Amino acid sequence: MSGESPELTPETPRPEPTSEEYRRRRLIEDDETASEAVVAAVANAEDAERDALPPLGDRFDVESLDALVDAGTAPSAGGFVFTRTEELTAEIEVSFRYAGYDVTVSEHYVLVE
Repeated sequence: MSGESPELTPETPRPEPTSEEYRRRRLIEDDETASEAVVAAVANAEDAERDALPPLGDRFDVESLDALVDAGTAPSAGGFVFTRTEELTAEIEVSFRYAGYDVTVSEHYVLVE
């Protein structure tokens, strides 16, 4: 067929993502908390066991991190209750340093740099 781009033909193989790309971004699973996902992502980037990393709780309150980025949680502040609605388009992101990495956590993924 004429007009097809070369990228869409079956003969053209798609480039495979590198292992480095897999190490950098990790989706948060439905059954894990944000803090668990952070430790898993950094352990993967370090190619180490999770227990080999310093405790994330030594850096800050992991329950607050989990509550902040958990889509099902409606945190309260100063007597106000904030809920998430479909009109809310901004995604929450939290960034910090952990085990020598710059970590960004959102509701859906952990980015390790």
